[in-house]
Amino acid sequence: MKKILFVIPSSQIGGVTTSLQSIIDNLNNDDYDIRIFAITHHQGCEITYRNILLPEDKLLSSYWCIYKREPYGRRIQFLGMKILKQLALRFGWPLEDWLFVRAMKRLESNFDFDTIIAFSEGATTKFVSYTTYPKKIAWIHSNYNVSFPDYSFDESTIYNKFDRIVSVSMYTNGCFISRYSSLEKKCAVIYNLLDVKRIIQLSKEEIDDSMFANSKDKFVILSVGRVCQVKQYSKIPEIVSKVLIEHPNIKWYIIGPLDSDPVEVSLLKENIEKYSVKDNVILLGGKKNPYPYFLQANLLVSTSFSEACPMIFNEAKILGLPIVSTEFGSAYEFINDGVDGVITSLDNMPVVISKMINDVEFYKQIKESIRPDCIMSNKDIIKQISNLLE
Repeated sequence: MKKILFVIPSSQIGGVTTSLQSIIDNLNNDDYDIRIFAITHHQGCEITYRNILLPEDKLLSSYWCIYKREPYGRRIQFLGMKILKQLALRFGWPLEDWLFVRAMKRLESNFDFDTIIAFSEGATTKFVSYTTYPKKIAWIHSNYNVSFPDYSFDESTIYNKFDRIVSVSMYTNGCFISRYSSLEKKCAVIYNLLDVKRIIQLSKEEIDDSMFANSKDKFVILSVGRVCQVKQYSKIPEIVSKVLIEHPNIKWYIIGPLDSDPVEVSLLKENIEKYSVKDNVILLGGKKNPYPYFLQANLLVSTSFSEACPMIFNEAKILGLPIVSTEFGSAYEFINDGVDGVITSLDNMPVVISKMINDVEFYKQIKESIRPDCIMSNKDIIKQISNLLE
C-alpha cells in the first residue's frame, strides 16, 4: 500500500479541496493510504475528510491565516505571529522559510510517505520543495501567468525539485511551459474528476431559499463561484441593464461566497445600485449544494477573464444547462462554441444573452446538443492518476 500525502493551502471548502475529495473518492482505498496536510486551518469550515486531515501546525497556520477572518480567540493566539510577520516582511527576515522547514521536519519525523503532492501552486509548492520524501509532485490549479503575472517572480529552482508537474487543462499546461520551457518534460495534464451520480442526486434536492423566486415567465441566469476580481461579477449589472431594454423578465442569480474579495464585492453592489438592477441581479451567497438551482435555470454564464479548469461547465452539461462564457483560453477545451454553448467577448455578452432569449430554435439547438457522455470519464482520469503515483 502506497502512502500518499496531499498538501493543500487551507482546510476551507473550495475548488482545490473539492477536486481532492473527488480523487480520494475514486482511488482504490486498498492501494493507497492517503493523508492531507493543510498549511492553514479555517475554524468551522474544515474539509469533509477530517479523519485523514493531519493535526494543525499552529505556527504555520498563524503565519498563513487571513487574520481578520479568524474567530476572536484565534486572533489573540495569532497576534504575536501577525506582528512578527510584518517585521519579517519589512526587514527581509526568512521567517516563512524557517516555518516551512520546521513544519516539514516535524512531518517527516512523524510520518513515512512514499509520495508528497503539492496540490496547489504558490506557497504550497514552496513548502513541499523542502521535503526529503522520495517522490514529489506539483499540481497546478490556475493559469500560472494570471496568478503570477510578475515575470521577475521565478520559481524554476523550486519546480526543478519536483518529479512531475501536473496541470488541470491543456491551456494552463501550455501557459506554465511558456514560462518555464526547461521543465516541459516533467509536465502532464490531468483533468479534474466529476462525481456525476452525486451531482445528479444533489440536483434533486428542494430549494429552500426565500431569495430565489423562480417562475416560468422569468429567464433565469446563474453565475457560480466566489465573488472575486477574476470572475468579473461586477460587470454583470451593466450587462443586465442592456439586456433589460428588450427583456424585463431576466433574473441573474450569483451563487458564491461574498467574503473572499471585499473590493470586488463592494464594486458589484455599487454597480447593482448604479444600473438600477437590484430586482434583477440577486446575490445568493455561498451554497453547499448549488445543483438544484441549475435545474431551475435557463443559462449558466461565466464572466471570468481566466479559469484553469472550468469544471462548472461540465457540471452544467451533466444537468443539461446551456452555457455562455467569456473567451478565456481553457473555455475552448470545455465548450464546443456554437454547438453546446457560446463563447464570446464580455462586450458582446448582452447581444448573445438576448439571442438566447429571443431565438427559441437556437436555444433549443444548443440545449439538445449538450452531450454529458463526451466529458472525459473518471475511469480514464483515475488511470492517469494511478500511473502518476506508481
